[in-house]
Amino acid sequence: SSPISTFYKRVAMHLDAYMTKKGVRNQHKLYMGAFTNVDGSVMQKEWSVNDLLAFANTTNYIDGVDIHTHVKTMDEMRRGFDFISTHVPNKPITDTEYTYVFEQARHLQDLLTENDTRPFNGKSFLEKYANATATEKIVAKKWINEESSQLVVQKGQRKYTATTTVNEYMVMAGAIPVPLAEWNDFMRSRSWTIDHYIKKSNEIFSDYNVNGTFFGLRLGAEGEINLKNQTPWYMNGLYSPGLVLLIDGKPTGNYQYLMDFQASNGLLKAN
Repeated sequence: SSPISTFYKRVAMHLDAYMTKKGVRNQHKLYMGAFTNVDGSVMQKEWSVNDLLAFANTTNYIDGVDIHTHVKTMDEMRRGFDFISTHVPNKPITDTEYTYVFEQARHLQDLLTENDTRPFNGKSFLEKYANATATEKIVAKKWINEESSQLVVQKGQRKYTATTTVNEYMVMAGAIPVPLAEWNDFMRSRSWTIDHYIKKSNEIFSDYNVNGTFFGLRLGAEGEINLKNQTPWYMNGLYSPGLVLLIDGKPTGNYQYLMDFQASNGLLKAN
């Protein structure tokens, strides 16, 4: 047994014994995980992963399996659930984190002109916002890998040009949040955006009888966007107050995420 397998098994045994001793075992569920990147062959062949899944499958006090599905495509999400369901076929799955953040990360150094679907009557995002200027001086730090440099846009200066990258767009929005309509247009214009991601994820969860999921409320507030981290977690939350302008002091929904979340819970009718 590997050290990580031994550790997880001992923790599970300890928790089961502790809850039983306290007389609260029937009040809680004990899940093994979270397993990550199980859509790919590397993790699927990892001995520790398979050992822990076998343990979860055969141990009566393990109530289910927890998974994180940070994927590039919806097919990857399905492959992850296929793998888990094959190894633990008769116990429920919970997905406590799900995003397509790694697909977003692949495009941080794209120019704004790249991978643009031109959805605005044949115009690109850059063409629609050609006249967008800085309402105040923008001074921010941008990162490429571990190298930082200063980004400065003078008040009244054009914000987006043919050389502006997605990363620079995020840096400017992180310094001075953009209006929700602009943020939605940016997301809509990217060919790599998975439209209605929560809705599509919920359909997959239903297919695999996933019994619990968690999507971030927010990942970064004003002044807290970590642009040094080349994985843009800040793009994935029901709200994105670190990038999108507040309205009456309150955060607005991030692209389609909030609408889909509300619709999935019967709070509004999805468009």
